[in-house]
Amino acid sequence: MGNETSGEATAEKIVANTEALENLPVDEKGIKLITASHLASHNTEDSCWVCIHGRVYDVTNFLSEHPGGEDIIIDASGAQDASEEFDNVKHSQTALDSMNKYFIGKYSK
Repeated sequence: MGNETSGEATAEKIVANTEALENLPVDEKGIKLITASHLASHNTEDSCWVCIHGRVYDVTNFLSEHPGGEDIIIDASGAQDASEEFDNVKHSQTALDSMNKYFIGKYSK
């Protein structure tokens, strides 16, 4: 990423992740369907998607804000299901409520 500012780097991540979502199939409600192979390709700090209870979240821009650190989320990303790791931690109601803004689709086998 070279000499980019934080804002430029974030904008690039948003564009890349938006492009990754464009060609995914959708269900009858218009929700993106994300397969294991697609999920597996988003397991870095530049593109970090996690699947929790069948819902997929793009948490790329949340990584630096996560109270438990970036690594714990990156380690759980790209896996078919990070529900167990997520459930093993007591998350506040505020944290649970904020997840909706990161929702990008449903896991589809």
